[in-house]
Amino acid sequence: MRAIVFHQAGPPSVLKLRNDAIEPRLGYGQVKVKVFATSVNPIDHKVRSGTYLPYTLKTPHIPGADVAGVVTECASARSRFTPGDRVYGMPETFYPSVTHGTYAEYICVDEEVLCRMPDSMSFQDAAALPLVTLTAWQALLAARVTAGQRILIHAGSGGVGSMAIQIAKAWGAYVVTTCSAGKYTFVKSLGADECVDYHKDKFEEVYAHDPFDVIVDLIGGPYEARSLKVLKKDGCFQHIMNQGWLPKVGKYADTPVEAFFILKGMLWQLIGWGPRYEVTIVKPNSSQLEIIGRLLTEGKLKAVIDKAAPLDQAQQAHEYVEKGHAKGKVVLTVAR
Repeated sequence: MRAIVFHQAGPPSVLKLRNDAIEPRLGYGQVKVKVFATSVNPIDHKVRSGTYLPYTLKTPHIPGADVAGVVTECASARSRFTPGDRVYGMPETFYPSVTHGTYAEYICVDEEVLCRMPDSMSFQDAAALPLVTLTAWQALLAARVTAGQRILIHAGSGGVGSMAIQIAKAWGAYVVTTCSAGKYTFVKSLGADECVDYHKDKFEEVYAHDPFDVIVDLIGGPYEARSLKVLKKDGCFQHIMNQGWLPKVGKYADTPVEAFFILKGMLWQLIGWGPRYEVTIVKPNSSQLEIIGRLLTEGKLKAVIDKAAPLDQAQQAHEYVEKGHAKGKVVLTVAR
């Protein structure tokens, strides 16, 4: 089986294409999927580089947490899938302790994390959607976004941000986003009503007298304190926890301030001193993916793909995504 494997944490060069990787075996409640496409998420390079929960990393490791492919085998005769079904989903393979991800020709996953692809959806589009779209959907749902609200989404041109803009607009919100000036046209094509160039302007000054109902922070660090300055007292701050922010332990301790911000935000909310503070850790949800698939076929959402590359270019794909300037997702095509 062809797969991208790394044997130790490090730079993108540790990613190697193997033609003799061991093909996975079905477990209880699982289906086997021939992978036609997957995609690169920031969490992938954080696991690979050893900056996300490094003390739990197991190797050899096949990265990846988005899958789009065809069912080849089912563990149960009562499975809701049959061989030949086109499926997509987000198995929880983004944890460093899970060694078999989606950068491979085959993967065995719990069938509950998958849903059928709409007939009009391509494998590349399907691979670009699950992790980022579920993250955006679950974050906005937790923030209780409703029509007419003003929402600020940081990093609107990235994978999660580009989907959050579209979902918030589909729900009737007025959307402001931060990005570079060169990406204004792109984020406005997704539905953003206003853009702030983070190179030139400080958003907390621009909107000092026009606070938001909801702020979705996809960056973290100092952005949180700055964002709270322009959030209504009865508003909601949404912190995304799947970007590799977690504080490291022992010799890796360099981001404890992030944990402090989260604990402080939760405490202030509890005692009534601050706005509502929500923390989202993305979870697989096939029901939500089905709704997302319908919105895509209705033209209310679209997959945002910066570029596609074959599996053997995973190293270059990681280098590109790691720079942080991709517009949407980078997809890897797998099946030949």
